[in-house]
Amino acid sequence: MEKELAQQVLGFAEQAVDKLQPETIILYGSYATKTFIRKVSDVDIIILSERFAKKFLDRLADLSSLVPPGSRIEALGYTPEEFHKMLLQAHPTAIDAVEFGIALYGEEPFRKYQNLLKELYQKGLTRRKHTFTLPS
Repeated sequence: MEKELAQQVLGFAEQAVDKLQPETIILYGSYATKTFIRKVSDVDIIILSERFAKKFLDRLADLSSLVPPGSRIEALGYTPEEFHKMLLQAHPTAIDAVEFGIALYGEEPFRKYQNLLKELYQKGLTRRKHTFTLPS
């Protein structure tokens, strides 16, 4: 991790905890999997909080106000219920975040999602090249 970028990520997470009181904050994507390409890749973060506005675009605006200027942090916000449904519907972003992500905050709730994903795989969830297939 570049030191400055790592500080930006941790500062963003601290602000998100203060302002959004999240259940969990997940670092995912290339930064979490250590395939990050310096000066090219962004830093993907998912925040799960009950305090988000109902409209998704309003959430993005709220989250972007927490991102340091010039940072490559790209944050998405969902309620825990929405994220749970995304996993049950085999949404690739949710699955990748849980399977390969790192909890920056809220490790216990993050483990709950990891256990749910494990159950889905045991029930027949299958990874395809760019998608997932749920059993019928």
